[in-house]
Amino acid sequence: AADAVQDCTHVFHCAYRFGGSREEQLRNNLAGTRALAEAALAHGVRRFVHTGSVAAYGPPRDGVLDESSPLITGDDYSNTKAALDAYL
Repeated sequence: AADAVQDCTHVFHCAYRFGGSREEQLRNNLAGTRALAEAALAHGVRRFVHTGSVAAYGPPRDGVLDESSPLITGDDYSNTKAALDAYL
């Protein structure tokens, strides 16, 4: 991850690893995101932009949806995206 951010001022993290078990998706995506975020911090990257997903908030519903809305998970993708949002 350190090589990926070397001499960068901004990082846009849009990657997601699909496939494998629920535990593998969570572990691989969390570990990869954590490594990239920590490398960005260590190398002085000014802005780290992570692409989240509305899926972390569950099925569409009426009303306001923003970062203060409760996370409603259930499937592997939603669970992992919610965990990534919480970590970052």
